[in-house]
Amino acid sequence: MGLTLSQLEVQEPTSERECGDDFAYAVRLLRIRLRVYPLAPDRMDDPAKALEKLTLSMNLNLSLAHSELALLESRSSLLRQVIPYTRMDTSLRPHILAIAASISYGIAAESRQGDMMAAIHGARLSLVLVLLEVAWFSSSDKNLELESFIELTRNLSGIIFNEGQSPTRSLLSPLPNPFHRTLLQILFFFTKQGRSLFNRPKTLNADQRLTVSSTAEAVLTFVIQGLRIMFIAACSRADVDLDKDMELFVAVFEQCTHPDLATSSHFWLAKCQENDVIRASLDLLVHVDLVGLSDLSLLLSKKQPLYAPHVLIFHMTLANSPIAAERLASEGVLAAYSNSHISSVTSSGRVDIVLPELPAQRNRHETSPFPLPK
Repeated sequence: MGLTLSQLEVQEPTSERECGDDFAYAVRLLRIRLRVYPLAPDRMDDPAKALEKLTLSMNLNLSLAHSELALLESRSSLLRQVIPYTRMDTSLRPHILAIAASISYGIAAESRQGDMMAAIHGARLSLVLVLLEVAWFSSSDKNLELESFIELTRNLSGIIFNEGQSPTRSLLSPLPNPFHRTLLQILFFFTKQGRSLFNRPKTLNADQRLTVSSTAEAVLTFVIQGLRIMFIAACSRADVDLDKDMELFVAVFEQCTHPDLATSSHFWLAKCQENDVIRASLDLLVHVDLVGLSDLSLLLSKKQPLYAPHVLIFHMTLANSPIAAERLASEGVLAAYSNSHISSVTSSGRVDIVLPELPAQRNRHETSPFPLPK
């Protein structure tokens, strides 16, 4: 039987291990196991020595990676504790934004791959997010704050299109620590603060406005692709995590397509058509349980059904643009709403005021925000 790395794994919990040569794999055990493979007389090199050096190298790299991860998580945890106190000190905001912009530069430049690096990538994004939560939104940015925000904005494009740690991969593959949700919260901050800056005359110069606009287009490209994935996946399963992801994607989409930030709807509407995202949302509308009665325990805990509120907000966002509203109509929005689950229930007159399963609650069919057919 051959020798495998799993046989050399250290059994102690990661938090209790000492960093260094024996962090992940027991080198002493490796030496014992290699004794049964003596060096051939005619060989000049020693494979056992080479294997030992490789194991030592892996231990050192893994210990450094875990140390960096622990340090990032401890900083994020500390900052979260002081948010109520530091947010009131406006003098800190320029420095906090500068730190966030500096960290985002390193995140955008990340080229390493793998699950371990994905965890570190996510921890770095979490640190940027908590820094932005400390800085918070402002309606009177000074020059230093604007410069840091524009630098952060420029780096966001690199993070979105990063090939080493792709946000789309985090969305599609079962990573132990997916980071797309943290990135979406950062993008929400960017879009909301960007809208605020665009509404203030003479705050941004032409180059700064162009930077914000180009990043907004990059954000829309990622978000629209993500929405299509969300809508298609939601047709086949009920998943609380998927519901949270969809909520964030729709929230960022709503901010990015607002006339304050997106001067023209042609770009994002073309992306919607390219990804067939409107059709996917209507398909979901027809298949989804709009009132949540298929899972009463989940409905009682969340106080709202899965997916339905987010699909409604997505359609309302489209309806705010005349061109997008025409596209929504041409895709069959009226037929989709008429064929939804709640429409069939109301048409057959099977709506009771009180459900036996929920004696203290009014029937969700009566309180649903979705329009009923006349």
